Order: sequence, then C-alpha cells, then structure tokens
Amino acid sequence: MSGQADDTENLGINVDIHCHMFNATDIPINGFVRHVALHDGLMSAPLAALAVKLVSGAPGYVGDKARLGGVVGGLERASAASADIETTFGAEVAAAVGELSDDERGLIATQLPSSASPIGAEGAEAFSPDVLVRFVRWAKLFCQSRLDLATLYDRFFSGAVVLAVPLLVDLSSGLADNAQTTLAQQIELFELLSRASMMGRLPDAGQLRIHPFVGFDPKRALDDGSTVATVKDAVMNKGFIGVKVYPEMGWSPFCNTAANADTPERAQALNAILDEFFGWCADNEVPVTAHCNHSNYPDPNSDAADFGSPDEWLQVLEAHPRLRLNLGHFGGAHDTLQAYTWTWTIANALASYDALYADVGCQHVEDAALMRVHFDVLGKMAKSTPMADRLMFGTDWYMEAVNPNPNDFLTEYQRRYEAAFGSAQAVKFMSGNALRFLGLGAGSLTANGRRLRQRYDGLGLVAPSWLGKEAG
Repeated sequence: MSGQADDTENLGINVDIHCHMFNATDIPINGFVRHVALHDGLMSAPLAALAVKLVSGAPGYVGDKARLGGVVGGLERASAASADIETTFGAEVAAAVGELSDDERGLIATQLPSSASPIGAEGAEAFSPDVLVRFVRWAKLFCQSRLDLATLYDRFFSGAVVLAVPLLVDLSSGLADNAQTTLAQQIELFELLSRASMMGRLPDAGQLRIHPFVGFDPKRALDDGSTVATVKDAVMNKGFIGVKVYPEMGWSPFCNTAANADTPERAQALNAILDEFFGWCADNEVPVTAHCNHSNYPDPNSDAADFGSPDEWLQVLEAHPRLRLNLGHFGGAHDTLQAYTWTWTIANALASYDALYADVGCQHVEDAALMRVHFDVLGKMAKSTPMADRLMFGTDWYMEAVNPNPNDFLTEYQRRYEAAFGSAQAVKFMSGNALRFLGLGAGSLTANGRRLRQRYDGLGLVAPSWLGKEAG
C-alpha cells in the first residue's frame, strides 16, 4: 500500500478526515466542554458552566429529524435555510457577547488565549475584545442544528472541502453523564444528513458530501448488550463509513484491568468486547479513528491519561494487523522536540503496519514558532518513515473553531505542507491518503468502498468520481 500511485492522488480535491457536526444534545455538554474541549485547564469548570449557559436551546432529535426529513424529501428550500442561518447565527453571537457580565468577560480574558500560547500574568495585556467573540461564536456552534452546522462548516472553509468525515462521539461512561439524544437517534439524524449531502441538498453547500463515523464506547456495551449491534448496523446498513473511539474516556484498547473496569470479571468482558469488535472491523475493512494525543481525558490525575497511547494501539495491531486504524491528532503539535514521543512511536510503526494512518486535526497553525518545530519533526519523519503516504488532513472542526483564525486552518496547513514537501505530496496529504484509508478511490476500493458505492446505487444517485469503482 505504501508508495502506491493511483488516481486518487491526482484528483486535486480536499478531504477532511476528522471533523465534528454534533450539537449540544449529542454529548454530555458540561463535562465535554470542561474535560475534552478545555483540557481540564485552570478555571475550566466556570468556563464550561458559561458555555452551557450559551448553548441552551440546541435542536434535539425531534426538531432536527423533521427538518432533515424535509430537506431529503424536497420540502425545505435550501436557499431559505442558508439565509436564515447567516442572520440568526450572527445575531446570536452579538447578543450573547452583549449579555456577558464583567466577571464572565474577565474569565474569558484571563483563561482563553488570544494566540496559541497560554496567557500568563500579562493576560490582560494580551487579551483583545475579539477573544470574547471567538469564545461565544465557538460556544454557539453547539446550539445549531446539525443541518446548519454542515452549512457553517462549508462556509468556514469557503467550500474547499469535497468530502467531510464527521466523527460522532460516545463519551457517556467517561463523563458519567448521558447525552439527550441516544446513540440510535444520532445515527438516524446523521444518516439523514449524509443522505441530504449525497442528494446535493445541503443548504448552500451542494458540492459537499458528508459520510460519518459512528461513535463506539465499549464500556457502554458492558451494560447495554445492544450497543455493539447498533454500531455494526450503522456501518453495514445506515451508510456510516467507520467508527470513532475515545480511549481517554477511561478504557484501554488492549488490556483493561479491575482498576478501570471495577472488577476483574468486567475487565475480562471489556477486553473480549474490544477483541471481537476490532477483529470484526479488520475482517470487514471498517476504518477506525481513535483520539491519540496526550489530552482530553476526564480525570488528569488518573491512569486515563495514558489510555489509547500508541504503545497500546500497537498491541491491538499485533492481534489484528489488517485493522485500518487512524491515530487522530498524530500525538499533537508541540513547541519542543522532546514532546514528540507519541508522534515518533506512531511514525516508526507505519513501516510495520500498512493499514496504520494518522491525522493532524486541531493544531495551532497560527503559531509560527510552533509550526516551525512541528514541520521540522515532520521533515525528519518523512526521510525515515512512510509518513508521507499515511498522514492525512483533518480539521477537528468545530473544536478548532475556538482557536485564533480558525477559518484559515485549511489554507494555512495546505500552504505549509506544500512548502515543506512539494505539491505532489500535498495532494496525497489533502486527499489521496485519506481515500486509501477509507478504502475508496481507483485501485483501492475495499469492502468499505463497495458498501458506500452500493448506498449511492441503492438511492439512485450518481456516485462521485473520488469514490472509485471495482478494478477491471
């Protein structure tokens, strides 16, 4: 697989292998903002409470099902929806900023950096009023409908993405809380969203195709025997093209113990669930994306900080070497060379596992010093590992929308990558590698790709050229 050339590398399209379009009803919102989005940082609890205040009124299952069904059925005019969202979203942000108290403004000013570097004692001097708008705009994304999030996503990146892969997340066990919408309801809503995109009916984003990954929490499966079947059904019958897992929520992908599973018996059962599931994914060529950065675990003082490390995933790959695995975030971007341990472990493993990939979602591309260090490391890796054939572009939108200049993420990363590695490698990074990981594209269509092509055919729709077809 490594180094192969095929038509996918010459399409000149952009694929976002790692993004999000869920809203506040799809996740345990307070815990998610505090632990996952704000990384348990200083004052993350009151910032999370403020975010919850800002996201009240997010459309739930019933409202979004009716709206998405209307779009799929041709009953809602896309142009009217896009006009409404532009006006409403801008008004919501302006109103919310105006309603912030002085204490809330101060909290944002001292805790949310205006650049990639954390604010220190000089925080008040580093703060600028646009940070208020940035935080509120980001929080308000949580309270949009899933359909409008797709429109906003397309507008964020000026229509430059042709295939977006939104990752659903199931974080309930790690955050000890439940989302308002159930996993089955989220699958139903995102199946409709994907179908609307396949029909070219996304408001003001007719060229964008959305094909999601379903979230899987194996600890939920310990207590709900239908979970595994629900996830498998989403892939085999509902158009989902992969699975997103989040070990930092308190489970190991390979070797759980009573320390994190409560009892030895539950640990043994959890390990059996994971072994069977990853084997099923390998056999059916189902891609898996895992959060793989030393961040976003619910308790910074627990062993969860090391769950989902590259070393743990390498043990999974030893047992299931054909598993198509993307270690999301590629260990993160850091300002010191010494901090790249996880990244180097992943890069060195690429030579041993042809189905192992990584993505770059949510890095601070506006920080020039950080990017210099990061691309220096990537340059070294490209010379000694197959990194150039396996690293994929991902935004982590809308989580990266809290960063400065989030709209520039795609163009800035593409510019830096092309400057470092040349235009041919940049095309691989922006599309070819992701299409191969997904099992799509001429010369690399897998069972996963065949399922997606059958979905287009079954709906009587013309499949896009990047999907590919059977050889011969």
